[in-house]
Amino acid sequence: MELTVKKAFIDKNDKGKIYKVGETLHTDELNRVNDLVARGICVIKSLESKQAEKVTFQDNEYDLNVVKDALESINAPVAKNAGVKGVTKAIEALSDESVTALKEALEK
Repeated sequence: MELTVKKAFIDKNDKGKIYKVGETLHTDELNRVNDLVARGICVIKSLESKQAEKVTFQDNEYDLNVVKDALESINAPVAKNAGVKGVTKAIEALSDESVTALKEALEK
């Protein structure tokens, strides 16, 4: 979810990050959203999070769309609407040769 900050505060859940009025806070923790809204600190901007989804590949995180493009470039495309789970399954199904090619494509 996306929240808009109405009162500046120090976020104890995010290592003391200071949020200023007008900034956007992203969280999927419903209890946290309810608390921040109930105290008048934030208002809900959107129920959908616009944070980039990440795919983990060989101990590195990559943006979901970057991995999809890389898979397509090595002739192992996934569906346009595939999420993290679908892309991860596609990666797991790759041969050793394709894994090497994907690694090279992601390092470009």
